[in-house]
Amino acid sequence: MCGHEVNVPYCMTSYFNRSFCDGFSRPLERGHDFVSTTPTLTVEFISTTGSYSGSSLHYWAQYDFFDNSVDGERVEGTICDERFVGKTRATFRSLRNTLVFKDPKHNVRCNYDIDADSDRSFGRVKLTLKEAGLHGSDSGGGTCEKNDDDMADLLKVFDPASPENKLCLTANDGGEKIFFSRGPRLRLSLFVNRLTATRYFKTQSPLFVAAYELMHPPRLCGPAAISDSLRGVLTFPYYGGDNESDYDVSCAWDIAVSGRRTVSFNLSNFTFNGECEAARLDVVLPTTNDVVYTKCADTDKRVRKKIPALTPKRLSDARFVQVRLKVKEKGFFQFSWVEE
Repeated sequence: MCGHEVNVPYCMTSYFNRSFCDGFSRPLERGHDFVSTTPTLTVEFISTTGSYSGSSLHYWAQYDFFDNSVDGERVEGTICDERFVGKTRATFRSLRNTLVFKDPKHNVRCNYDIDADSDRSFGRVKLTLKEAGLHGSDSGGGTCEKNDDDMADLLKVFDPASPENKLCLTANDGGEKIFFSRGPRLRLSLFVNRLTATRYFKTQSPLFVAAYELMHPPRLCGPAAISDSLRGVLTFPYYGGDNESDYDVSCAWDIAVSGRRTVSFNLSNFTFNGECEAARLDVVLPTTNDVVYTKCADTDKRVRKKIPALTPKRLSDARFVQVRLKVKEKGFFQFSWVEE
């Protein structure tokens, strides 16, 4: 029986989370955290004998607020996983609730799943990593190849449709990164080593900021991957449509190359009008994200008319060339290539 007690009850219930009692029991616990599951936490002080002067009945506690909101749909049964379905584009960031990083018993993993296959309207996902605030490991630079207990904090991008299509970033990798999935799904995974996770506790800066865009509607863009061939022709639109949604389209085609021959390109019947904001086509080396050619409207005299050929030396380790299209109006073009 307690003469005086402090109760920390669960909100909206009659159950107690924890009770502390006076008398000759052992001293109260120190440094113990009580975490509410709602925005409210109640602390009660109960005395059956009344108040006395002095400090013997005093108690103190410290509280903090933590933002537990998310940008996507929370995945039940996980600490910080999120899922994005139904939005064609969105910006999101790492978990806001940094209480997760206070002395965790296990490594912290947060998965962010983007699914474009809910209505089969899009065939690819474009992910842009805008910011990264990861710290390096205490033993030096981070690496993606070590075992979990030795790993530095990492960001990994997985493509379920093509396991070899992946990206891994550590604290040493700066600058904006762009990644294209080869199928309708993509996963961004955050890994934080439990041994050094406390340094992110109460940090104000996000560990990453990213944006995604669902793209490449198959009805208009056709197949995203074009198999290894010495020559070929790409036509847009793949299958025409009159819906208003067709006026804002992004496509990305991966054209496989051998890397042993020079590749020549030709663009014809480009009927789009306006400036680059309305219609733009880029030829890109994805290994370096080097844009080798840009085409806007025929009235735009600032861009080159002829696409430069790519030699084996220029291709380097690239095994495909990417053609990217962004249009906000209807139009047509043919893009051909040949290895020789």
